[in-house]
Amino acid sequence: MAQQEEHFGVVVIGGGLAGVCAAIAAARHGARTALVQDRPVLGGNSSNEVRVSITGASAGQRNPFCRESGIIEELLIEDRFRSSTPYPQNGEPRPNWDWLLHEWVRREENLALYLNTVALEPIVDEQSRAIRAVKAYQMGTEKELVLWADFFVDASGDGAIAAKAGASFRYGREGKLDQDREQRESLAPIRGDREVLGSSLLFSARDAGHPVRFTPPPWAYDYPDDQSMPYREHSHIRAGYWWIEWGGKHDTIADNEAIRDELLKMLYGVWDHIKNHGPHKAENLELDWVGSVVGKRESRRFLGDYVLSQLDLEEQREYPDTVAYGGWPIDMHPAEGLKAREMPCLQIYTPGPYAIPLRCLYSRDVPNLFLAGRNISATHLAFCSARVMGTCAVEGQAVGTAAALCLKLGCTPRELVQKHIWQLQQALLKDDCYLPGVRNEDPADLARQAKVTESSHHGPLQMLRYDRMLALDCNRAQMFTVSEPYLERVSVWLGSEAKEDVEVMATLHRARHLFDFRNEEVLAAAVATLPAGRRAWVAFPFEVPVEPGGVYWICLHENRRVSWGVADDNIPGAVRAEYMSFRKLYLPRQGCHTFRLAPESWPYRGQNVVSGCARPERGPEFWISNSQERLPQWLELEWPQEVEIDTIYLTFDTNLDKLVEFGPAPECVRDYSLYYHDGNGWQEIFRETNNHHRRRRHEFPPVRTRRLRLTVHATNGAPSARVYEVRVYREQQSAQNADEPVAAAEEGAAQAAE
Repeated sequence: MAQQEEHFGVVVIGGGLAGVCAAIAAARHGARTALVQDRPVLGGNSSNEVRVSITGASAGQRNPFCRESGIIEELLIEDRFRSSTPYPQNGEPRPNWDWLLHEWVRREENLALYLNTVALEPIVDEQSRAIRAVKAYQMGTEKELVLWADFFVDASGDGAIAAKAGASFRYGREGKLDQDREQRESLAPIRGDREVLGSSLLFSARDAGHPVRFTPPPWAYDYPDDQSMPYREHSHIRAGYWWIEWGGKHDTIADNEAIRDELLKMLYGVWDHIKNHGPHKAENLELDWVGSVVGKRESRRFLGDYVLSQLDLEEQREYPDTVAYGGWPIDMHPAEGLKAREMPCLQIYTPGPYAIPLRCLYSRDVPNLFLAGRNISATHLAFCSARVMGTCAVEGQAVGTAAALCLKLGCTPRELVQKHIWQLQQALLKDDCYLPGVRNEDPADLARQAKVTESSHHGPLQMLRYDRMLALDCNRAQMFTVSEPYLERVSVWLGSEAKEDVEVMATLHRARHLFDFRNEEVLAAAVATLPAGRRAWVAFPFEVPVEPGGVYWICLHENRRVSWGVADDNIPGAVRAEYMSFRKLYLPRQGCHTFRLAPESWPYRGQNVVSGCARPERGPEFWISNSQERLPQWLELEWPQEVEIDTIYLTFDTNLDKLVEFGPAPECVRDYSLYYHDGNGWQEIFRETNNHHRRRRHEFPPVRTRRLRLTVHATNGAPSARVYEVRVYREQQSAQNADEPVAAAEEGAAQAAE
């Protein structure tokens, strides 16, 4: 057999979304990178071999404007742009997806791809415990490979290389008695065990246009009626079922083949039930694909310097080394899967997105080993949320960037946390990642020094219509952003069928961000009266000073005789929530309650593009032009003195609240121009047409100017121009002078952390 040795800066093992994003990120940051994948295609559970839908922090739109950005957003946008069919569900094919991932990996000059290649074992330095190389075997070419590198990323899911290298890990559930009192998880069993989430096998079906018989194979299980598979909703037939699940009481690694065989028996039994038992209107349906690769949820979870827990998610804890985030509910499944006569899952929602620190994304034992995906350092319960692929993707981009930075700085992952975390966070923000609570502080970004004006802006922030009325059967809340220094009153649309007037209590609270409903300190309280049997606008006079640009929320206290209007749409800069008494916290909900403020709030101004955040967090955080004024609309940056620039980064709105079914997001800017003022007039730098991406970077010969203008000529359908962020650089100059301000900023960050 042919033997081949290669040397890299970073080797990524595993070609799921975590591995793909890690490899692309490392390569883009200058590291010579290898991506090793044991399958013929990339994408892992999202590939056409498995066909699991990509979910993440938006939690099925429960968390508004929380879809992941960065590399995974590039890929999803491009996939939908190239598609002409709706976004696929579990089991439905993704015609472009596998090869789009392949294209995105192949076009990176610093990235070598090894498909059909199994990473067999690590070569470990006995003294330092660091991995020096990985032995691998490429099946089709019969090549034996030795891939040497400075840093390794195990994004393989099961983590065989990490385990063989001596990285400690957990398997199964932690028990309350196994945990420290201050970390004790309320949802954990009393004692720990080896139960994990099971694996699933998916299928898809098509309409043949005529009746199709189905005779089950003799080994298929029999489900003669709905009671034989209780609680399993199966009306949406053509896209497979995630609840065809099993293996949680077994070893999902050692017993993988047996689990797949058992799932096949279940799958064909379920299809037999649909075709031959009960009125499912499936006469014309036939199977057109049955998965042969199981979608594995859980196996090893490796230990880092921090272990993410249920409390971290529920309390939305902040960390000095935040590099990623999640938001999917704590999604617990019965270990027996379909054989369990109970609900197929129990989803405990978190109070919005939560941060993930870098200390969860590297091994505490192997000094040059990063982790990404479903093998990160987390308890079983935290893993039940962080395991989904959107979250895995942003973890992957974080560790890929971190590995390249470690290579550049000559430090370990642990030293990166201790000494250089600020530099990593700023690099991730520049690459359009979202880090909760972390803002752009890049000293090289000249836009941060500019005054921003705009041709027009949208507003005010309010919701005047409603689609339905919700009873105040619990405390209900509405978050909003203010632009003025005083809040006189908040008015809401209420209804009552009572035969007498009803008094309603409201309280006003301050928040750190749009998902922060934890602060129950009352700034002001007011009582208003709703006339008997009426629907009407009701005003609560608070009359308190507030901070312009601050985030506040109004709580209407439980009163079952009253209902509050709610619209089904989310609006940027506002989040609604309801109080769950048994959990003693507020949970975000889809839509927006009716409200209007006095004085009115106008939070969509141009200055938002240099706020330091490129998605709604402490407000809308982006510029929206007035929809009543026709395009083109412009945004202008002005400096007090002349600056030299050669690179501009633009972040547009691709609707982080909802991924479009196919084609470009209507809100995304399509045609735009960049101009600089030379003292005599505006000179065009660049003109773009037919854009559909969120993040754009433009280089040009250096120019000196005091004024820069972005003119939006057209969008992909929306009536307003929408821009989240503008960054302006002299890239070559920034590279030459970056060390001093970066070192100073990191020293200040370290002192603050201490």
